[in-house]
Amino acid sequence: MRKYTAILAVAILAMLINSCHSKKKQLEGVWKLDVMEMNDTQLSGNSLGEWFWEFNEQGGYLVMVAGAKEKGRYQLKGDQLSMKSVTNEQKPETVYKIVKLDTAVLNIESVSEKNHLQLFFIKTDQGEVGEKD
Repeated sequence: MRKYTAILAVAILAMLINSCHSKKKQLEGVWKLDVMEMNDTQLSGNSLGEWFWEFNEQGGYLVMVAGAKEKGRYQLKGDQLSMKSVTNEQKPETVYKIVKLDTAVLNIESVSEKNHLQLFFIKTDQGEVGEKD
């Protein structure tokens, strides 16, 4: 009986590890902002200028908003995406909840005491938007 319990535990652990790995693989690439919603106000991504987020397999990210760049490191744990800037080290770590992630869509939200922010991205085949650490 213990043998079957151990096999089941190993199988579950392997599935969890694989699930985290596949989520990270889906996140890798270039994402273009489609819609931003803050406190129930929707803004088209096009109205905010060029807005791209890029994630690489080494755990680095690059955010480009209207020509301004921010580089940093990210971690993905379950449905939580944490981003820490290396461009601006005084900036606190930003944490988002992943609402939806697949090969074409990334929907995340951040809830603070004052604002509820949702970002809706679509994957683009634009290639890399810049160099990352």
